[in-house]
Amino acid sequence: MNDPTDSAAPATSAPATATPANGAPEGPGPGSVRWPGLVAAALLTVWSLATMARDLMWFDTGELALVAVQFGLGHPPGQPLYTAVAGLAARIPGLDPLLALNALSAICAGLCALPADALARHAAPTLAPAVRCVCLLAIGVLVPLWDQASRIEVYAPATLGVLLLLAGGARAAGGDGARVDDRARVWLGLGAIAGLVACINPVFAIAGALAAGLAALPGLVRGGAIPTMRAIGAAAAGGILGLLPYAYVAAVVGHHDRLIWGEWASADDVIGYLTGRDYAHTDHQAWGMIPDNLGTWLGWCLEHGVLPAVVLGGAGWLLTPWLRRRAALWGLPVLAGVVFSFGLAIFEPDVPDYQSYLAPALWMLAVGLAGLLGRLSPSLALPAAAVVLMFGAVAGERPLTARDRAAVDLPRRLAEAWLAEVPDSGILIVASDHLVFPLLYLQQAEGQRPDVVLINAGWAASGWHWAMLQRQHPDLARIELAAPDNGTRLRRLLLAERDRPARVESIGLAAQVGIRPCAATWGFALGPACEAATDDPGRFQAGIDGGWRGPAGRDPISRRVLAWSGQTRAAGIWALGDASAALRALRTGAPPDIGDLPVPAGLRAPPRVPLDPGPVLIGDPALNLLLGAEALDALGQPAAATAWRAALEHI
Repeated sequence: MNDPTDSAAPATSAPATATPANGAPEGPGPGSVRWPGLVAAALLTVWSLATMARDLMWFDTGELALVAVQFGLGHPPGQPLYTAVAGLAARIPGLDPLLALNALSAICAGLCALPADALARHAAPTLAPAVRCVCLLAIGVLVPLWDQASRIEVYAPATLGVLLLLAGGARAAGGDGARVDDRARVWLGLGAIAGLVACINPVFAIAGALAAGLAALPGLVRGGAIPTMRAIGAAAAGGILGLLPYAYVAAVVGHHDRLIWGEWASADDVIGYLTGRDYAHTDHQAWGMIPDNLGTWLGWCLEHGVLPAVVLGGAGWLLTPWLRRRAALWGLPVLAGVVFSFGLAIFEPDVPDYQSYLAPALWMLAVGLAGLLGRLSPSLALPAAAVVLMFGAVAGERPLTARDRAAVDLPRRLAEAWLAEVPDSGILIVASDHLVFPLLYLQQAEGQRPDVVLINAGWAASGWHWAMLQRQHPDLARIELAAPDNGTRLRRLLLAERDRPARVESIGLAAQVGIRPCAATWGFALGPACEAATDDPGRFQAGIDGGWRGPAGRDPISRRVLAWSGQTRAAGIWALGDASAALRALRTGAPPDIGDLPVPAGLRAPPRVPLDPGPVLIGDPALNLLLGAEALDALGQPAAATAWRAALEHI
């Protein structure tokens, strides 16, 4: 098997392909054909548009949608280019803003096939165009990439930018033996792309810029010091120009009628925002967890039909001479993905954000796969590519037929249920991202329940959040913010606002503020609010069961949120002493189709023994059943515990 990219390989029967100085294939050869990228991009875009969410999804989607609709400013370091473009998309006449913002992700995800195809043409210039197209589709349909294509997020646009940067860097680097394109305008353009990507996601930009630069650096150095310095200087100048969208930040921070994250009163505030000081608690340096998290991810890939693409694409990186000599093009994206995905103390593959930093590396698998199949005979290459595509499309737990978020509206329905639970002019304190941001969007973008004082417990340490609350509710009591912890600040507010009925998301938040809780249908009432609070377990169960039986019940991350809802309620009710009601809440957080489970009546929870799931990021239906079984064992109900454990087989 001869590799057409290896200068030492003998000639093959493939059509001759001229290679100009910049290394881009020209002439009549397969490498000059561009339709594979266009067809793959069109198919992936149409599919993504058809299956994407039409509404809010979990985690940051609500925040990103809110700042786009408001032309506000989101979490550090601001994503100014994304916010500005998304803000314009949200204002397209006749188009629902959330539909437009989801479509932005879908379109960018589909377009990633174009620069990936350009890279594949370099790596495998004699590969048949049809095989190249199938390689692109085989990667484009992988579950982690569809996750980014089907919801409002920055990662699909950022991945598109990185791939454009890598393709441009590969073109400038040239082919083997060709002179590197050291023209200033080329490197000015590459620097500008890197700067623009930094205005969406700086980590992606740094990885992409280093990859493109290192791929071309040996050739630049061979050309002499002056051309090298000229290219580096031009790239730096382009990078500065590409950062101009950060002027958006300066333009909006003075507005107080929208969400503006951060304080902007001093240079230190600006530095703190741009360096992500608010996220200093996030542990991206759990280096010892990388092997375990990588193993977890590979197991997840096996379950979801992703592993063949990972293995074969990775083999292509190592076996294709063009890619081996330009290892930075795939090595830097892989390194960034490993550090920011697997270098976490808690890693959950089902959480889309935890795989988002792998997206550029996953797309580079298409290039590796093309390079590998370029070593095969044409009669074998197409069937091999089709097999990889079939694994990603139909194998595993989430085949194409199970991927459709078009009708998923659970984030909205849960947020509306929580808002409806709060009495007039009440206070609602929440901490989970999957609740915070849908609630914020409904209240600030759609005007639902403006009377509710909605507090993100995680922002209670930030003065800008308290200032925002004061602007939204001018009659809200002003409290002393100097305090040892967030719980103390929140307690001060609640004590100063005794006339406002208060709700918290969890029993843990009630403990933080040190005020006696009682169960409510959604969350827990505090102190005096307990006198009028009602707890309707049937209504809670109906709300969660509706999620299980609807489209959300087939969406893995939505299933985890449903499990979390049951688990959070159960932990609080258990702490209040009612073990039977806690077990029923745990059961609600598992799919209804597993059947009825025994819950003995009249069980009381032992004092000072919490229903503790341990260090978990988000819920899991199986964990609910396991917690229930362990609780029943502790309560002396072994037969019921056995039935709960047996139900694990049906999850």
